[in-house]
Amino acid sequence: MLNRREFLAVAAALTAAAPLARGAAASQPRARSATTAVDSAVPRLDALAGRWWKTHQLRNFPAVNSSLGGCQATADVLAVTAATLPPYCQGFTSGSLAVNGKTVAAESMRWLPHEIRRRGASGQIAVETRVRMPFDAPGVFTQIILTNTGPRGAGVDLAIELIGAFSEHTNGWSWNIPRPETVAQFQARLLPGGNAVLIGDSKTPARTIFTVALAGQQKAQSPLHVAAAGEHGVVTGHVTIAPGKSVIINMAMAIGSWEPELIAQAQGWSNHFEASFSEVKTRWQELFDAAFTPGNDI
Repeated sequence: MLNRREFLAVAAALTAAAPLARGAAASQPRARSATTAVDSAVPRLDALAGRWWKTHQLRNFPAVNSSLGGCQATADVLAVTAATLPPYCQGFTSGSLAVNGKTVAAESMRWLPHEIRRRGASGQIAVETRVRMPFDAPGVFTQIILTNTGPRGAGVDLAIELIGAFSEHTNGWSWNIPRPETVAQFQARLLPGGNAVLIGDSKTPARTIFTVALAGQQKAQSPLHVAAAGEHGVVTGHVTIAPGKSVIINMAMAIGSWEPELIAQAQGWSNHFEASFSEVKTRWQELFDAAFTPGNDI
């Protein structure tokens, strides 16, 4: 039996040898194969969810996983930390969200088998985020839902900080997972098209790409401005939300080392975000169902 040190070393070596995220094809939802009918007694993922907890009640924040690794929530509504996807590992956090000049803290959190949910608020604007990880490619999906709980329309100034502090380590994995030493070793640049930022590590080949866009008609009516600012990315914008209505922001983070393939991956996720986001839940449900299905095809 492998101990933890041996397991991490093997996992890092195997992942480093594999092609990055299957290229552009991996950026689009895959066709589903026919599966054996599952007994209706097998719970759906939502039935396995934990309850909402106040953030101050939690000593350990919830985490979410993919088939390649995992990451953990932070005390604000947006960022994740400690993302570990051999041979890639994250330092620090992935950023922050400010609404009308206020960084939004997570007031409550909820764990589900396939995602992390967090809630907070800035004045009359309620914020909920849902974080999932692509099932079989290094990355993170985040959906931000802004809801106007007030009696009148509200103008909302948005500011999102994007920190892609990932490094690549093909050896040396042990009890102490290698992490980047400082944010100063990273440099951000805006990619052609204007909706994506690439953040590169100066000490290893690791690259991280963020794409951020409003969902639906708001994407054309109130486009977000994406920019590079030194070692991180910045997203700003202004939206108007009617009473009782919501605006959704879709954000994808892709991690890898070969830029052409990584750019195709990130743009594919951005172009098909709703389908890619939904597929995560589908894949986890299929895996859970398979555990109760003799002769399953997984």
